[in-house]
Amino acid sequence: MKMKKSSVALLFGASLCLTSCGTLFTPTMQDITFTGDRGVSIYDNGKKIAEIGDGGTATVAVKKRLSNKTLIAKKEGYKNAPIILDATFNPVSVLNLLNPISWAIDLGTGKCCKWNDDVIEIELGNGSRR
Repeated sequence: MKMKKSSVALLFGASLCLTSCGTLFTPTMQDITFTGDRGVSIYDNGKKIAEIGDGGTATVAVKKRLSNKTLIAKKEGYKNAPIILDATFNPVSVLNLLNPISWAIDLGTGKCCKWNDDVIEIELGNGSRR
């Protein structure tokens, strides 16, 4: 019985040491809402990820990463417009303190960062017409 308790305590302690705060407390994806004219499509690496509908908004989950990400807004009759998602530091990761394993996990999963803006307005104004 004593060995079982010590094994459970060892497993619990190891799991605490091998986890990271960003991974525990934040999701891998972050919802980004795009606002703009109906029919504007949002592309990520050539793949359509969202289209603004009648309500003038579209929300999509975008995977977090360590660096900025460029998306493209497209609408027929307009020039394509780049959308830059700025990656910023996720303060939850500070809870990793001095544990290098936790920092490595958060860096590897991209959860030590988050997207700076949750809502992005897309304007394909008159100057954007082809």
